[in-house]
Amino acid sequence: MLRIGKNASSTVAVNPLKAQVNLGDLYQLFTQGSASRGSEVQLLWRTNVGDYTLVLKVDARGAALWQLVIKRKFDRSCLWSLATSDMAEVHRRLLLSCHAMDRFSAGLSA
Repeated sequence: MLRIGKNASSTVAVNPLKAQVNLGDLYQLFTQGSASRGSEVQLLWRTNVGDYTLVLKVDARGAALWQLVIKRKFDRSCLWSLATSDMAEVHRRLLLSCHAMDRFSAGLSA
């Protein structure tokens, strides 16, 4: 699901995601964020570990700030924040973070 707005409360497009976010999803998010500078754009997906939110805010100068947030049963944590326009770097961090959380969760449930 892709959300956009001052508080990311209005829905622009619904995009059911698989377990992984691909580069195309990131480019779509960046395009939406660039078109609505100053607002947050969010990409949401759910795994067995928790609900992930990738937040993007593009400022008036075009600088992008990405944050990966996970919400589990009783807590919400920002896993990382990154100021970049490099989609490949965001994608790499995203995959590594989700993989690490999956492994961590598997260790807790064993």
